[in-house]
Amino acid sequence: MKKYLILLIAGFLFQNDLLASGNNFYAFSKLDYYTRETKGTIIVSMSGGKTQKSISIELYLKGKLLTSGQYSGSSLIKIPFDIQKVPAGPSEITCKILQNGQAIASLPVKILRLPPKDNEVKVNRLTGGLIVNGLPFYPFGFYCGSPVGTLSEDEVVYGFNMIAPYQKNTPETFAERKAYMDRCAQLGIKVHYALNGLIGEPHNKSRKNPLTQEERFEIFKKEIIAFRDHPALLAWYINDEPLGQSRPVALLEKAYKMVKELDPYHPASIVFMMPHRANEFGNAIDIAMTDPYPIPAGPDMVRQHVLDLKRHFEYRKSIWLVPQAFGGGEFWTRGPTRGEIRVMTYTGIVEGAKGIQYFIRRPPNLSPKATDAWSACRDMAIETAEMTPYLLSEEPSPTMEADQQNVLTHAWRYRGKILVVAVNMNNQPTSVNLSFPGLKLNTKGRAMFENREVEVHDGQIRDYITAFGTLAFLIDEKEVEEKIRIEPANLILNPSFEDNASPGTPGECTARYDTDQGDPGATYFIDNRQAVHGTHSLRLVTPVDSGGIALNFYHIDLQAGRSYTMSVWGRAEKRAEMPAFEMAIDKVPAGDIFTLSPEWKKYSVPFEVTDPPGRPSVRLVLHTAGTGWFDLLEVAPDPDIRYEITEDGRAVVSIKTVTANVDIRYTTDGKTPEKYSRLFMEPFVLKKAATVTAALFMEGQRIVQSSVFIPVNKALNKTVQYKIPFSPKYAAGGEKALTDGKLAGSYFKDKNWQGFDGTDIDVVIDLGKEIALHSVSAEFLSSVNDGIHLPKAIIVELSKDGSTFEPAGQIKNDEHGTAGKAYKKTFTIKTGGKKGRYIRFNAKTVGLIPEGYLFKGTKSWLFIDEILAE
Repeated sequence: MKKYLILLIAGFLFQNDLLASGNNFYAFSKLDYYTRETKGTIIVSMSGGKTQKSISIELYLKGKLLTSGQYSGSSLIKIPFDIQKVPAGPSEITCKILQNGQAIASLPVKILRLPPKDNEVKVNRLTGGLIVNGLPFYPFGFYCGSPVGTLSEDEVVYGFNMIAPYQKNTPETFAERKAYMDRCAQLGIKVHYALNGLIGEPHNKSRKNPLTQEERFEIFKKEIIAFRDHPALLAWYINDEPLGQSRPVALLEKAYKMVKELDPYHPASIVFMMPHRANEFGNAIDIAMTDPYPIPAGPDMVRQHVLDLKRHFEYRKSIWLVPQAFGGGEFWTRGPTRGEIRVMTYTGIVEGAKGIQYFIRRPPNLSPKATDAWSACRDMAIETAEMTPYLLSEEPSPTMEADQQNVLTHAWRYRGKILVVAVNMNNQPTSVNLSFPGLKLNTKGRAMFENREVEVHDGQIRDYITAFGTLAFLIDEKEVEEKIRIEPANLILNPSFEDNASPGTPGECTARYDTDQGDPGATYFIDNRQAVHGTHSLRLVTPVDSGGIALNFYHIDLQAGRSYTMSVWGRAEKRAEMPAFEMAIDKVPAGDIFTLSPEWKKYSVPFEVTDPPGRPSVRLVLHTAGTGWFDLLEVAPDPDIRYEITEDGRAVVSIKTVTANVDIRYTTDGKTPEKYSRLFMEPFVLKKAATVTAALFMEGQRIVQSSVFIPVNKALNKTVQYKIPFSPKYAAGGEKALTDGKLAGSYFKDKNWQGFDGTDIDVVIDLGKEIALHSVSAEFLSSVNDGIHLPKAIIVELSKDGSTFEPAGQIKNDEHGTAGKAYKKTFTIKTGGKKGRYIRFNAKTVGLIPEGYLFKGTKSWLFIDEILAE
């Protein structure tokens, strides 16, 4: 019975390439087969443009109505239905189209349901793209020789996601094939597995094959059985240029049917040198490839080849391009230049190719031979990966036009943004105007791979395109509301990996191997096919245990006496043993190891900072073998104690947490909160200086606590006169900075530090009226590695009229600081209740930096953030 079902499925697939049609309507299943999906989709395409009148569409299964609806105004209509109501195996759904109650078309659509499989690869017929591990997948790689040695590692670290080895499928070399497949699975790179040598006569009939075709078919079957469940398998490559090699259509149809009998989960492909006749092989392929090799004549041929395949196979097959990346032999006097490679590749993308497989990458001549050509292929791999969600988007594309005949252009929509791509087919630079007919956009666009902006005015982009040049712009069309938002108090730079000046890798981190056993094929890339915030996530691939890459993100400023929560969202590709990752902070005993799940999940670590840690960084590493994705990496104060200074010199204090299911309890006397301390319910007011300590309690147990000094004092909001100006490089809040109540962190670039370059600090504060003062204090920064030293003395004087000042107190200091450590220090000068309206505050610089410190002999900086009067 099982064998009969497999044969039934194979026969069904073998006949499923034709679109159901009638009265200018075409109907097809969006996916070539369904497994885990809860909804199926049938697409109705209308030739000749959008439907102007409303039509009704009804779907029937064995005479029973599945769903129905009214539609108008679209040339492509999506009809979702409950796939769970469709039995396992092959089925046929009738798509009935009515207008004014009258049936105008009845179209049979074949549907296939299969049991789920971990390595399944589907074809999305609507987009022409592949779906791998549930994600859109744009294959990008090379034909290559047998991938022995380091070729697989060489490909994957530069962003290629596929290899397509030419190989002899002999039993003697099976171990070699198994070894490279296993290695590719470790690296996360897919294999377009070649079986082409087993079908028909040898390529170009250059050698005699001693085996009969039936004997080769037996090997063909064994190869499929051996690798159909392999995690590295992408697709079966069953033939190469059959028209040029005079291989019969019937023979390839027979081979295709064998593939589907043995493995209905992976597509089969053929490459065509004469794509205008590729439709003759429509019953033998899921992927139609074309290999125009036009150089040195020019890249124009590429467009027509892709359009020929599109004319035959749109909404039926996935269409791939094989750009030329070789030359200097046979009929090709030279290889393509960098510009020609980019033009060929981008031309294919613009015209609808959903996969790129260059010919050829093969040591020892390191094709493509030219260094800049090889660099162009690498660049294109990264650029295409960044564009993948747009190129495989199901959203309707806006119309795009160029005012230059030799500039090709196309646009795609995805999640509120529009991607515009333009290609200059001429080897001459030109200005170009790209326009959206009927779309009056007025906004800014981003040149994706140039780190610059362009104006979009009245739906037009005016720019300059180089000889054989390409442009890619990303334009915000509408705002998309985020379900999960960045924590406002987050300290991590670019936490959701959205800001990437250079595509592919996050710029705000450093990388190293996790251990001395680091694997050269370990990778870290930005991946915008899935995310919990925005459109990007970070993908880490660790080929073997302890062989991954550890990332340290840009330094953060943590304050002693405060608590924080470090968190990240993560998921992993499903495998028998799910991978484990570590999230930790250098210089702070904070971190944990977690096991990833196949679904997105938030992982959190609360921690306290007892001593000033300098400027630590968050470390993220996938310790064990697997592929993991991470997003929204954050470190936020938790509980977060904040205050606002009112005009009359009071502080309104609020406390919040990022931790769920906890109580916040607090004190204002500096004591540790207990489970009976005040419960924070709403903001409260402080009329004098206080240290607010807040703690998180879960089920009565204290988790972490944090303390913040609130600088309510007599000098708040008072005017300051500078006898010596501050440095404009570190102006903080300008002339209000020393009395605005804003305290800085321990990093000298904190915007609340006011800096004085080699000079003393000499200021006068007007308190507005004469009062008795008991103390004057100020907070300074010690960061000797940055040339910032503590003052050697502080002198305070008081005045009733602002002209005559009398000594009120002073303090001397011999402390410079510790190399490699930044910290804050408060100096308090007791004034004994003396009266005055004006305070003259004078802090003395150490002058030239002494022996034993960096920048010896240069002028020392003074950094101050607030002066308090009590």
